[in-house]
Order: sequence, then structure tokens, then C-alpha cells
Amino acid sequence: MMDNSGEKVASETEVSSGEPSPIGSRSSHPPPPPAPPPKPSSENLNSRRFASGSSNPVRAGSSRRAVAWPIVSTRTSPSESRPSSPRSHSENEGYNSADEQSPCFVSSYGDAERERQFEIDIRLAIGLEVKRMLEDGNCLFGAVADQVYGDFEAYHLIRQMCIDYMERERDHFSQFITEGFTSYCKRKRIDKVYGNNVEIQALSEMYNRPIHIYSYSIEPINIFHGSYNTDTPPIRLSYHHGNHYNSLVDPRRLTIGAGLGFSCLQGTNVDKDQVKDAIKAQQDQQIDNALLAEGRFYSDLELTEKEIE
Repeated sequence: MMDNSGEKVASETEVSSGEPSPIGSRSSHPPPPPAPPPKPSSENLNSRRFASGSSNPVRAGSSRRAVAWPIVSTRTSPSESRPSSPRSHSENEGYNSADEQSPCFVSSYGDAERERQFEIDIRLAIGLEVKRMLEDGNCLFGAVADQVYGDFEAYHLIRQMCIDYMERERDHFSQFITEGFTSYCKRKRIDKVYGNNVEIQALSEMYNRPIHIYSYSIEPINIFHGSYNTDTPPIRLSYHHGNHYNSLVDPRRLTIGAGLGFSCLQGTNVDKDQVKDAIKAQQDQQIDNALLAEGRFYSDLELTEKEIE
């Protein structure tokens, strides 16, 4: 996929057959870093309401009441990332995800060897293990689900919450979508439709955690959300052959549940029931926060009306 400055952005390639594509790359050079959206103008920032609160993600789909969303104090381009603006890219005008139509990559012996060497290097240098995701179009969301909840099969929840967040923050994210924003979000909700840099930026904001992207290097090639002040460890993903994401885990320091406000996801024996219970607890807390914030809002409104009278 090409961004508007004429450079490739990290995304995934649609495989029409639905079969996993082999690991590898056509090029001997590592792929370029996926560039996140640039920060919005000061006018857009001023139009947003900011307050302190939970940095947890929210319920996918409808809820009992309006759900409190994680608060973003400012938006800045991650360090060493070149911002892109799809609106200036004439070749793909009207369609923001041409990568979804690209053919799959074909691996070779050299590509497989580079993958093997990368796994060895990153394990020996910084103690990270590559946890492979299925190459089925859900790998970005599955890798993030594995990092956050310890269960890659929660990819569908991550996908829906990500698009919910983008729709909530439409004024910001619509700046980086060339096609109709509604149709873009509708397509991205579909199973096996690939995520790209816009979704990565949204995910980093949702969880208030930096997202570090590694690609055949022991140093991240790109960092999303890197300028935010947070004590939570980053979400670490590896980017392969220009169209695939895996999860990078540290077996000695698991970060499952980091920053979510609950402690039930700990240790190495996290099962699916724990994940479901943790997500439900998180969603219920978001609803309670929203109701509390709504009550405070109307109390302030009533007080203002009385003062005017």
C-alpha cells in the first residue's frame, strides 16, 4: 500500500482464498515503517473535550448507556515517524485501503531464513519471543488481543472496539480516510479484512499504551503513541513481509492486562474464562464511569441554569 507521500505503509494483503500465506518477503530489504496519522490541527483539538479518567477500551457495539471513552490529551506523530495524509494520494483517490486488493507475497528460502534469523536475534538481544498469528486477515487485531488479553481469539472484540473508537473520534480519523468514512468503518468491521496504520493509531489511543513495531531489527522501526506519559509497558508487534503482524512476548515479564485497571489477568495460566470475565468487568466499569460523568454533567448544567435565573 502506498501513502500520500509515495511511501509504503504497513498493512496486510487480502488473500482471496482465505488460506494463510507463507512467511517471507520478496525483497531483501526490511519493509518501511508503518506511519501513523499526524496530529490534527489545533482547531480539531479545541473541539474535543478532555478530562482525566480511565484509559480502558470500551464495549464493542451498543451498551446500556453512552460509554466513557479513553481520554487523549494531545495527538502527536510518534517519534521518527513520517506523517501521511491519504487525501493527497491521487493514485488511490476514493479508496483508502488498496492493500486489501493486492496479491499475496510468495516466500522463498532466503525469506524463510531471514524470518528465522530475526526470531533468533530478537530473542537473544532483548528476550522477546515471536508468537505467530494466523495469516488470515485478522493478524493485527489478533496480535493486539494476545498482548492485551492473552487470548488472540479475542481479535473480533478488538476489531469492533477499535472501529467503535474510530467512529467516536470521527473528526480526527476521517482526515486520513480517502473514501467515505462510514463505508470504510463498515468494511473494517468485517472478519478477515486487514487493519493498517490508521487502526494501529486508534488501538494505541484506546489502551493508552505505546505500540512498538519491530521488523527484522532489535530496535522498533516505529512507535505509535510514544509521546504519551504512561507507566504501562508497550504493546509489541513484529511486522513481516509487508503484510503481516505477530505478537512479541517477554516470557519473563508478561504484560497481559496492563493498564486495564484490573488484576485478574496475571501469571502464565490465563484461560479464556478469565479473559471474558476481565473484559466484562472492564466494560461494566466503563458504563459506571459514563453514568457518573453524565450525572455530574447534568448537575453542573442545572447549577448553571439556576445561576442564570
